[in-house]
Amino acid sequence: MPQDAHDAVEAFARLACTTYNWIQRKYPERDKHLYWIVIKLKFGTDDSNAHAKFKFDFDYGMGGIQHILGMELGEGFSINGDDVEYESEKIENLRSWVGIAVERLKAQGASLNSAADAIVATVENNCPDAHVDAKVADEDGFYVTFRFR
Repeated sequence: MPQDAHDAVEAFARLACTTYNWIQRKYPERDKHLYWIVIKLKFGTDDSNAHAKFKFDFDYGMGGIQHILGMELGEGFSINGDDVEYESEKIENLRSWVGIAVERLKAQGASLNSAADAIVATVENNCPDAHVDAKVADEDGFYVTFRFR
């Protein structure tokens, strides 16, 4: 998984989308609304140690995902039942990617939720079937969930 915040969100969205597409081809009758992606990003003390926790759940036994995708997931990944999770304390450039929007909105006294729009766009560009379910941004970071169409 890339250490750059934008690249990590992009790579995780592609992994979730690849898995989603595989399940939809194999089981087209499955209810898409059971599937979701969660992106949590928290600013670190500097721009090299943000915290990331990404998860997707497709209500499908994910124990064979490495075989399905023909790849190893790598460091930071775990599979817990139907969930594929990635967690890292070494995500870089979160503040330089979206922190400027947070600071601008904070100075204006506006809601910080629109600062998550860059994260939303990155996921939706790499997984077109995903759409925002909820997004919350504050001075500490972001929590964005996606459902499938």
